[in-house]
Amino acid sequence: MTKRHTWRKAAAVLVLAAASIMFCGYKAKGSGGQKMIPSHDISLDKTVDAGDYCQRDKRWCDDRIGTSRTDMYHSGCMICCIAASLYLQGDSEYTPASLNDFLGNNNVYTSGGAIQWDIMEKCMKDTDVDLSVRVSDAAVEKELKAGYAVIAKVKRQSGAYHWILITGADGGTYSCMDP
Repeated sequence: MTKRHTWRKAAAVLVLAAASIMFCGYKAKGSGGQKMIPSHDISLDKTVDAGDYCQRDKRWCDDRIGTSRTDMYHSGCMICCIAASLYLQGDSEYTPASLNDFLGNNNVYTSGGAIQWDIMEKCMKDTDVDLSVRVSDAAVEKELKAGYAVIAKVKRQSGAYHWILITGADGGTYSCMDP
């Protein structure tokens, strides 16, 4: 029996006060962000070392994303989050570099480096993707309780968007891996 891997990508715009490992449900005035504060402490069975999934790691930071002009250093946060999510679910096969190579070799990326989710699901047969446009605290907590880390889009104070991996909740804050 083949084990299926699932990761959740929450496209809700959350706002980080600064790039850090802890996310505390912060919403800047007028940001359009969604305030996220967990009501329960939740931890996954495994933990992830952000250093092993850093987009700026010298082992892969210069790797191009597919055939695009962008590299892992500048745009590899999603790939690093996916690799870390798969690791948390028991699949340590992929590093950010090997996942990027696999996705590129299987034409998962657009010419601009965006992931084509339907193509990815077809070539990674043991993987399900749940793309949610808006999420709530309850939805994030439900995924965490089910053992799934949640990939979330955040907006930094600079206005730049970034992807992080929500790995748990503790004391009213979310624990995140920031690649």
